[in-house]
Amino acid sequence: MQKQLFGAVLTSTFLLVASCGDEKKIPKGVDDPMGTPSSLGEMRLQDNGDDPMGTPSSLGEIKLQDNGDDPMDTPSCEMRLQANGKFTEYAIISPSPCTDIDTKKGPFTVTCKIENFTQDKADGKSFWISIEDVKQAKHWPKFPVEDEQCPPNSIQEGINDSGDKREINILLLRIDHDTDQKFHRWMEEGHRTGYPGLPLNQSDIVATVPIFIP
Repeated sequence: MQKQLFGAVLTSTFLLVASCGDEKKIPKGVDDPMGTPSSLGEMRLQDNGDDPMGTPSSLGEIKLQDNGDDPMDTPSCEMRLQANGKFTEYAIISPSPCTDIDTKKGPFTVTCKIENFTQDKADGKSFWISIEDVKQAKHWPKFPVEDEQCPPNSIQEGINDSGDKREINILLLRIDHDTDQKFHRWMEEGHRTGYPGLPLNQSDIVATVPIFIP
């Protein structure tokens, strides 16, 4: 009788140990029978950004920033002005950057300063003030600069009736002789051609002032 009881206890103990061993053999990366994901399953969940609670994973957040979809990533006018600054020896003095210009009140004045004007002219360079329409990504030359102090010149821009602020950049361009001649021909033929916008060579820009037409 004692031998039978001892055998039953031994058998029960063996089954308990085997049961514990089976739990340890649950493979990683496979959901356990209770529905709780394993450690590898949790890692895959973070990598995919498929958090069932709707919270993006760290990789998902990085992708959002890389794509520029975060509304907080949109740079302010002042930040873009700082980023556009290339040369301290060339400057647009007026109008003030990031201001509203009411074209209904008439023309506005543009002034600039060019420290290396004499040397640049000796090197065959010319300077122009031009207006870039940011939305259209084209520019319209306004007048050549003939003096390092850039005497005040008036610019007349059309009235904005779109309902949204129109963003434009006032540009100081440093260009070669061929481009200078092209601009003069464009001005002379404008009454016939309608003054079409010109593609902008970014390397010609030496100063930029963004403004808005409400």
